[in-house]
Amino acid sequence: MPLKNCTAAIAATALAAGLATAGEINPVAVLDVNGSAFINAEISTFIGSVMATDNTAGVIGTLSLSSSDFSTIPGDLDLVDLDLMLIPPAMPTGSIDGGEFLGSAGPVGLTLEAVSMIPNKGGKKKAAQESGGIATYQIELALTGDAFATYDLIAVDPAEDVSIDLMTTGPANARLEIFTVNSVMGELTVEATLFLETVRIPFEPGLVEVYLSDASNMSLTATGEDPGPADTPDFCSIADVAAPCGTVDLADIAAFVSGFTGGDLNVDLNRDGLLDLVDITAFVTAFQVHDCPGTDTYYCYYGGPNGYAAIGFHQGDSTYALGDHTALTAGIAVSGAALMLGFGSFRRKQA
Repeated sequence: MPLKNCTAAIAATALAAGLATAGEINPVAVLDVNGSAFINAEISTFIGSVMATDNTAGVIGTLSLSSSDFSTIPGDLDLVDLDLMLIPPAMPTGSIDGGEFLGSAGPVGLTLEAVSMIPNKGGKKKAAQESGGIATYQIELALTGDAFATYDLIAVDPAEDVSIDLMTTGPANARLEIFTVNSVMGELTVEATLFLETVRIPFEPGLVEVYLSDASNMSLTATGEDPGPADTPDFCSIADVAAPCGTVDLADIAAFVSGFTGGDLNVDLNRDGLLDLVDITAFVTAFQVHDCPGTDTYYCYYGGPNGYAAIGFHQGDSTYALGDHTALTAGIAVSGAALMLGFGSFRRKQA
């Protein structure tokens, strides 16, 4: 028979104290990027156009990815951040000569210095393409650099060394395709390609423009420390027995009460095969603990058919629903334990 009244009483008290939210579940790998870029631009005027294709540059920067486990082919790979710089900046330029009557344009081109993923605009994973990539992301990038032009064309006001800040052209669409993810001896290596989509930079719309071509791409190799899997045997709070991870709150009290009265050995916290006062005391004690002594990581503690697992958090990301877990939380947990023990004794006497 479940302790409905006991559970309801504890739940009502804990809910009145307020709930908190959990932190990020999967660990994040911040990797150093090295690579090469091929930047293709088209110089276009109403008298003709020319391609500026011979533009290569080195690439450095950072790539941040998250996964529950990088050591296997990750099925939950997520893009967190991307920040790349071109060294030296790519500078595709070109000139167009229309003759004495039509006039000429040149040099016209752009300087691309860096690209960075726009926060909250990227990371949306699409299905891997037939090229065999693990994951493909459609993202938006902010471009750093400028476009520049000098022209003296018929029916167009002449311009000399005018420039347009690439940041003002708005976000550029791009596709990041990750081909391999390898973890060896704690070092993570990722191979990927960033494909830029067409970006239009108008000086005189429809008359003088520069296009960053969709043939532009960057081949990237990113390396860094593998942060390890989310599941780990190093437990920190055995009172966190229910979702949301990173929060010790009403859900944990309710789960412990339900498990204890239902004979669920997942709440056998001392692992002796019995559900008794020792487990209640362990839960009450752990419920009052506000920090994680001896570690910088907080772990959400779960029992299951294959043993115990834990999801790791940075300590600062984990919050407790009931403040400092001092007298108030101790009272809640101890009262619940007392109710459970009293009810258990009552049942034994009635048997």
